[in-house]
Amino acid sequence: ASLLDSAMGLSAMAVRPNEKIVTTNLNIHYVAALKEGEMVVTAETVHQTRNMITTKGRITDQAGQLAALATATFRVKL
Repeated sequence: ASLLDSAMGLSAMAVRPNEKIVTTNLNIHYVAALKEGEMVVTAETVHQTRNMITTKGRITDQAGQLAALATATFRVKL
C-alpha cells in the first residue's frame, strides 16, 4: 500500500510542484501474488481540480503480469 501511495503521490506532486498535498483516499485491488524478481510500479495523474488530484497506479512483474491496481485522491492544501 505504501509503495503505491508513494508512487501516486509523486505523480500528484509532479503536476503541482509548489503545493502541499495529502492523501485523502486510497483504494487498492490486489489481483495476483508476485513470486520473485523485480516489480514495476507506475503511476499517473488522471484528473485535477483546484483542490483535488486523482491518480492511478499499477504494480506488475517484469513480464507485465498485473499484481495490484490502485486509485488515490489527494487534497491540495492551499
